[in-house]
Amino acid sequence: MNGIEVRELCKSYGDTEILRSVSLSVPVGSVAVVVGASGCGKTTLLRCIAGFEVPSAGPITVASRAVAGDAWVPAHKRSV
Repeated sequence: MNGIEVRELCKSYGDTEILRSVSLSVPVGSVAVVVGASGCGKTTLLRCIAGFEVPSAGPITVASRAVAGDAWVPAHKRSV
């Protein structure tokens, strides 16, 4: 069972593409680190997972529960 799963996540602000086809899987009980250059989309990815940003495309599941994609679960109901 995965703690967090992101598949082909995309996020754009207007014509500016911030995230393009980002995928990751973090098993329950694991610790993951997101690293990259300034402005590469780290914070945007985490904001999408937490529910503070709505992805342009791609599903997100937390504890096997769909929280973004076909369904939308607001940040205060995600326990992230």
